[in-house]
Amino acid sequence: MSRLRLVLVLTASTLALAALAIVLMNREDEEDGTVDSAAALTAYFATMSAIDDKSDAEFDSQVFSVQQESARSYAEAFDSVLAMLESEYGKVQAPAAVETEHAALIEAIQDYRTGIDHGLRPLEADAPASEFEALFGDILSDEDLRVSAAFCNIQEVATAENITADVGCTQT
Repeated sequence: MSRLRLVLVLTASTLALAALAIVLMNREDEEDGTVDSAAALTAYFATMSAIDDKSDAEFDSQVFSVQQESARSYAEAFDSVLAMLESEYGKVQAPAAVETEHAALIEAIQDYRTGIDHGLRPLEADAPASEFEALFGDILSDEDLRVSAAFCNIQEVATAENITADVGCTQT
């Protein structure tokens, strides 16, 4: 029984020291007010990678692997995933080192959603799905490029910080 107590005491002590280390690593630097510890950045990029994986799965299951009946249903499915992404990325607290890039990503997603809405307006209610696809080469190309650039700007921060991450940067 005493061995079990010793193990529990050592485990509790180890956990307490780990918690203290995390708190100390995340303390604000009193000189510049930043909270960019390696642990905070690593956690941020891990979260961004997880959201990217979820995004890929959602686009595959809701948009690309479904035979879209019309431009409207295609756009609604696409926008639904973008809305989910906007919400997910909006919940992430970005460290100062990537705060500007993170805000630019959210803004780019919002603009993408607005572009979808504007692109659909001139289409007939029963327009074929191919007409929505055509918007990507025309009306939505700028929004698509902005979202891609925002992901790549975030990826560049990870690279500069020597953090392995895949946040969704696809360079074309």
